[in-house]
Amino acid sequence: MRDKIFAKIREFNDIIIIPHIRPDGDCFGSAFGLKYIIESIYPNKHVYVIGEMTKSTSFMGETSNVSDDLFHTSLVISVDTGSLSRVFDDRVLTGKYVIRIDHHPHVEHFGDLEYIDSNYPSTCTIITDMFREKGIEIPKQAAECLFFGTSTDTGRFRYRGVTSNTHQNVAYLLDTGIDTDKLFNYIYLKDYSAFKLEAEIVSMINSTDNGLLYLKLTAEMMEKLNIKSEEAGNAISKLEYIRDYPVWAVFYSHGDIIRGRLRSRGPVVNEIAAKYRGGGHAYASGVTLDSWDELDILIKDLDIAIVNYKKNMTN
Repeated sequence: MRDKIFAKIREFNDIIIIPHIRPDGDCFGSAFGLKYIIESIYPNKHVYVIGEMTKSTSFMGETSNVSDDLFHTSLVISVDTGSLSRVFDDRVLTGKYVIRIDHHPHVEHFGDLEYIDSNYPSTCTIITDMFREKGIEIPKQAAECLFFGTSTDTGRFRYRGVTSNTHQNVAYLLDTGIDTDKLFNYIYLKDYSAFKLEAEIVSMINSTDNGLLYLKLTAEMMEKLNIKSEEAGNAISKLEYIRDYPVWAVFYSHGDIIRGRLRSRGPVVNEIAAKYRGGGHAYASGVTLDSWDELDILIKDLDIAIVNYKKNMTN
């Protein structure tokens, strides 16, 4: 499989790399990391990353605008995207040849060649491993992107799925001389106003008797607090260190719909997420709700999952 990917990269002069919608560190880390590696091996190739940058990932580089005609003659690579509906650009399948590289559980087929391995904790780790296995030197600029994406998607190497292989790949990246202090600053440092905002968000946490923590951020709340969608979604991290609550979530307005992020330390949540136009990993998923009324139903489903999980733990 990897040899087929390398062969296609050699074959095409124009390569378009597409992340998913609402991109995170692993998504853009794998996209830009792959771009810089290809460019270092083949300086005459043209490699484009398309998508909407976020504040925390803007250090990686700039995205490109690509014409329809270029799509039709290019190799297109989708990274870190579990389903076709989540690909950033709906022209993805108009590419001359389409490759998909991902670490999410497989839910649907798309593209000409799929390399999906959910044993890896991040797509950045897959890409690092691909080139490390071949003994190909990864340039420092690419290593920064791949380290950032691996670090964020593994919760700084705390989550399930982190193995000795993960650390071997990270060591390969560290050997390029990357500045980890600089990269972690992109993750941890925040404006004073954002820090004060977090205090207000924490005061709005809701809970259930069974062990669910959640934040509900309506459009009115977000306007009052001057919270953008990205900040609202990232508020999920404020809930993960509270004892006795194995599932936590944040729900926030995003235009005419409601987005939600689910996290867990035990109960499987991606099966529930699939019922609400979402999906993801067993313990980290996203949902899309049509209305706030639907949230009440989802909360009941999450509560049932927690209760069943606790029963199984005691049996």
